[in-house]
Amino acid sequence: MKFDEFKDWINQHPMLLKVFDDTFHQDLWNTTYSDSKLHHSPSELCTSAAMRESHISERMSTYKDEEPECKFKFGKIHTRIPEATGFLSSQVKKKSIQAKYYELKCPFLIYYSKKEHKLCKGVIYLDGCKVEPLNDKKKLGFSITHQSPSYIPQCFTCQEKADFDQWMDHLKHFQNSSINQFYKINEKIGTGQFSTVFRGADLKDPAKEYAIKVIDKEKLRPSEKQSILSETSVMKVLDHPSTIKLIETIELQHKLYIVMELVKDGDLFDYILAKDFVEEYESSFIMKQLLHSLNYIHSMGIIHRDLKPENIMISLNENKTIKQIKLIDFGFATWNCSTKPTKEACGTPNYLAPEVLKECGYDKKVDVFSLGVIMYFLLRGYLPFDDPNQGEILKKTYRSEPPMTDAHWANISEEGKDLVKKLLEKDPKNRIDIEDALKHPWIQNREALKKYEGVNPKPLEQAAQNGEAN
Repeated sequence: MKFDEFKDWINQHPMLLKVFDDTFHQDLWNTTYSDSKLHHSPSELCTSAAMRESHISERMSTYKDEEPECKFKFGKIHTRIPEATGFLSSQVKKKSIQAKYYELKCPFLIYYSKKEHKLCKGVIYLDGCKVEPLNDKKKLGFSITHQSPSYIPQCFTCQEKADFDQWMDHLKHFQNSSINQFYKINEKIGTGQFSTVFRGADLKDPAKEYAIKVIDKEKLRPSEKQSILSETSVMKVLDHPSTIKLIETIELQHKLYIVMELVKDGDLFDYILAKDFVEEYESSFIMKQLLHSLNYIHSMGIIHRDLKPENIMISLNENKTIKQIKLIDFGFATWNCSTKPTKEACGTPNYLAPEVLKECGYDKKVDVFSLGVIMYFLLRGYLPFDDPNQGEILKKTYRSEPPMTDAHWANISEEGKDLVKKLLEKDPKNRIDIEDALKHPWIQNREALKKYEGVNPKPLEQAAQNGEAN
């Protein structure tokens, strides 16, 4: 997009400014400058400081009542590599360049014209790069190669063997080493189309467990590679209690490892099926977390585009009710740009909004419609638009109203039915937005929903109880 369009987009998504500020502001390098122009962070170049603080304060206020409470931590750079410093001579296309002073602050390799300079000359971003020792017995050094062939490999040399050993030790994370240098891979906990997920533990602190997705790069088609790249790029900027947290990615020659926080109690889809349906009191709690999570994601300029119970992991309380939800799978996520409406049709048929099927452009309201399908599924135990034939599902989504006239729905609160209808509004212009949904009585007055518990029978639970009695 053009620069003016980018400024407009940034102003529409002020929470994203915090990530930009923390990542690119020169304070990251622990330096200060006398030139006031060098104090400008990206957000200050796009909008006034007063406007930025107003926007961020407004956004943060929408999260203050969130359950459970959390403190946002933006722009944190996860690292396991100690800092390394020293002089290196670089070489590009056999052309040697005067030695510069380098600092490694993973995943950034920062360089200065002189050691005493406070303003860095440039930065090399190492994620996705491969570091290898030079195949030259006369030189001590290493090469940095980007995964894209459009980038020219760079070679770096140093004078002393001790310096070379230091750099290679600290850069081993980017060499074709083994995941076993950092994590212990335990049992398999899931499989995907081109990946396998394992339970893993940090070698330095075995008590810290993670979910480690292992992807065989050689089996990926170009579209699948792009999907993984999109997913990890989105996850890197997200930091919210109701979204899965990316710990780090480790890319080797043949494998890609995506290390994420581990959620142990399964997904929302299986949870609903096991219960037949979820009572309104608990459903309101779940939907409030989902709305807050989606509000945060949208404030970062992201559309998820594949919201469904299978992509919502859960943590349970001791009484086996849901304590916390975690959104996962950002493979279809995209950046929401109002200047260029998204037209790509993607997602899961049962949860697609009608405007996606029209292929005439859509925005973040598609996620709101998907939340309506999830709320319906929570309360009723089956989907509002379903059929063995995928074509029929799409027709029902586009033309039919969600069925809400049976005896079960008669025992659902009027507030619950009202919110479902507003979330499943066919016209995105008239569909409720997330801020208004969070203010809806069914979300705000959760205690009033206790009186509806146990009104509708649960055949599966009753059958299980009868079986135990026999």
